Parts: sequence; structure tokens; C-alpha cells
Amino acid sequence: MAQFFSERQSRVGIRSVLAGVLVSSSLLFLLGALAGAFQLWRLDLTELPRLGLGFWLFASAAWIFSVFCGAYVSSASWRSSSPREGMIQGIVTWSAASLAFYAWSVLASGNFWAFEFSGGNSGFLFAVFFGDLIALASAVMGGRWGSYSEIERIQQEEEIVHHLAA
Repeated sequence: MAQFFSERQSRVGIRSVLAGVLVSSSLLFLLGALAGAFQLWRLDLTELPRLGLGFWLFASAAWIFSVFCGAYVSSASWRSSSPREGMIQGIVTWSAASLAFYAWSVLASGNFWAFEFSGGNSGFLFAVFFGDLIALASAVMGGRWGSYSEIERIQQEEEIVHHLAA
């Protein structure tokens, strides 16, 4: 009976990824409102190119934290039964959250080229790249951590079955 629980087919759960994206987005918007409360910005997307280092450090930390939490929720709600499965769930959640955030930014700004990828912005683009790379690592760790709750549950069920069989 214990084998039934641990031999589930490994795949990515779209509903759990959606749950992770919703958690990531909600936390990001919540922390964005907090940035507004601290007067780091006025919730105006047209100000983004002119905002200072304090805002960008806060925004990067908010993105990294929100993606970690989203990946954790995604992995735990999918009931990932191995760290590898949890990390894959985290990567897919990070990808979907990144695309959702970019789509929201484009819609909110009304400009498809809101994030201009030209050589003139190379310092900014390097910062975005490294910040998102850290967010990806955070999502991998969140997914891995989320899988541990399911691994612990499987072990407890196996112990119960073992005790009942003895």
C-alpha cells in the first residue's frame, strides 16, 4: 500500500503552477504597495526609468521573496514527492510568474516596448538578468523546500503501514 503513494507519475501540475503564480503575483503587488507606503515610488509605471537604487533593491528583494513563496506553494500543493520534482515545479512556476509579470507590466504601461532591450541600457539589463537569476535560484529552493512536506507525509504513512503490518 505504501508503494501506491510513492510511485505516482512525475509531471508538472498546471493548477499548482497557477496557484504559485497567483501567490507570487499577490505578494509582489502587496510588497509594491509597501514600497509606495515607504514613498519609494508612487505606483506610477512611467516613473520606473527614473527611480533610484533604493526602489530597485526593494523591488528585487520583493521579486525574489514572492517567487520563492510561489514555488513553495506550487510544490506543496502539487504534493511533489521528491526534491527533483519540487525543483522542476519551482522552475515552471518562476517561468510562468515571469511571463505573467511581464504581460502585466506591458498592459499597465500601455507600451509593448516598456522594457527596452537596447545597448544603451546594458547596466540595467545586467541588473535585471542577475536579479532574475537569483529569483530562479530562489524558486528552485522554494520548490525543493515545498516538496519536503510531502516527503515527510509519505514517510509517516509508510511507518503507519509498517506498524499495522507488524
